Amino acid sequence: MLTAVGLTGCGGAPAIVASDTPQEEVARLGDKTDVNLANWLKQPRPELARRVAEWTDVVQKQRLHARENPLSVDLLPALQPPATMPVFREASYSEKAGFSLPPYVKAGDVDAALALHLARFGDREAALKISDPADKDRRTEPNYPVEWTQLTALAFQSAEWKLATGDPQGATDLIQMHQQLRALLDDKAAAGPLGAALLPRGRHALAEAAIAWKKSGVNKPGFAEDAEAALKAWGESPPPALALAPGAGQA
Repeated sequence: MLTAVGLTGCGGAPAIVASDTPQEEVARLGDKTDVNLANWLKQPRPELARRVAEWTDVVQKQRLHARENPLSVDLLPALQPPATMPVFREASYSEKAGFSLPPYVKAGDVDAALALHLARFGDREAALKISDPADKDRRTEPNYPVEWTQLTALAFQSAEWKLATGDPQGATDLIQMHQQLRALLDDKAAAGPLGAALLPRGRHALAEAAIAWKKSGVNKPGFAEDAEAALKAWGESPPPALALAPGAGQA
């Protein structure tokens, strides 16, 4: 590093001499996440349901910690990650039905409205299980299980809580998961209720973090620059879908 020092020479111009002080390297966001949405999509429903329960517990603990320790969310103290689950606000896995059901539906019931709701969110396999037998030829691929959709939403929620504390890995997780989603959702899913429920997640938190990282006292320009670059490449998201079934969650 070159530094100007003292008075030298008859012209009084400062001399430029070498300094041993190293220039501080600008910190950048990473490009790795432990979440693999494509791998989750290959898991059987009981395993996905188990993971949903685990991640629900993790997120609840994060939310409680933030409430009891407000100083811990020092980067984004006002952030409130969306807590409403997509597809159904409340659901549990039914071995008899073979997929997760809301509490107002019994395994074995035929429910055309609920079947349509599930199909709109990309879970056509579950939709066919509660449809009229005459509709069995309507199955299309790919399929996005309701359990996978809810697990994905929980992973985004957890990453937002992580980011609120100032952990840059939270931002990395949001960016990488969004990129994975863009690759996994086909055009129809991305433009429909499933895309509306998942694609916007993390965007607001990332935008707020980019602003916060520029403030004096925080001063993380590399993080802010990487977040802004990701936001520019985020892409469009469809508007929130209207719920067709009682208790169905929206984005």
